[in-house]
Amino acid sequence: MNDKTRKLQVRFNQQQLELLDNLKASGKFGNSYEEVIRSVFRQYVAQTIGRRQS
Repeated sequence: MNDKTRKLQVRFNQQQLELLDNLKASGKFGNSYEEVIRSVFRQYVAQTIGRRQS
């Protein structure tokens, strides 16, 4: 695996923004949108890969 990074531009609807705001406010997944999105994505991938390997 290489260490390349990419910037992505994403769009969220109002419901998704409210969810991100709540997650950000809780501080559990990070304190910025970038941190929250990165943390949630990583957890999703870990769970998805874990299911495939089971």
